[in-house]
Amino acid sequence: MTRCRKTWSRPFGLTNAVLAILAFSACSYQGHIDQPLTIKATWYSYLAGDDIRRTCVPNGLPRYRLVYNGSYDEQLRSYELVGLHGGGAQLVARVLGPMTAFAVIRDPSDLLAPWRWTKSEARLSPQEFADFKAALDRSGFRQRLKGTRDFLSTEFYWIVSACDNGEFQFNAWRFGTERYASLKFPDVLLSYDKTGIALNPPRPVSPLDRLGTQRSTGQRGAHDSPHLFRIKVGPDGLVGMGPYL
Repeated sequence: MTRCRKTWSRPFGLTNAVLAILAFSACSYQGHIDQPLTIKATWYSYLAGDDIRRTCVPNGLPRYRLVYNGSYDEQLRSYELVGLHGGGAQLVARVLGPMTAFAVIRDPSDLLAPWRWTKSEARLSPQEFADFKAALDRSGFRQRLKGTRDFLSTEFYWIVSACDNGEFQFNAWRFGTERYASLKFPDVLLSYDKTGIALNPPRPVSPLDRLGTQRSTGQRGAHDSPHLFRIKVGPDGLVGMGPYL
């Protein structure tokens, strides 16, 4: 179930592009990210960690959500870690993409199967969970961003939201910056990822990439119009979503 609401923190002109983005991002994430329709309806809220922020209370179990935007129409990766009583954590790794217009539906009872995430799970020991958090700290997770920045859907970036010790935290890293080059946690996550799908490696965004005109049939959603949007990232989380350029 999703709860729809506007997610804008500052107004954008209501052009057709903005109306499309409202439909793409105007619902509050309530769970069920494995359902294909949930992705479009709640992606902004999922990235923002709204559900984690809403349920973040002292003495609760720690929760971490790490999302990799490997150019939105090419690959998305999500890693969710939930602390366990007595230490350690349960990790769920998800990968979406690539997708083609000629996906084979092998199970007639699940017509949306080709559009679902590929998923794997792992249980981290208390030491492994501590090592993950240490790698996240060495990546600058606790260093708040300064000002706001625009991230394009065709770019490569990590966004992390978390609740630990009753404190909600948020951070983001975009490829091509010094901060991204110092990331330590991706290798830790990938070592527990059993989805069998390699990371779509980051690359500089070319002018054709920026315009969304350079698309191959191997890209997820290649039969649809490209998903071109930008999110605005601030020190305390996402602060808006709007037209691509």
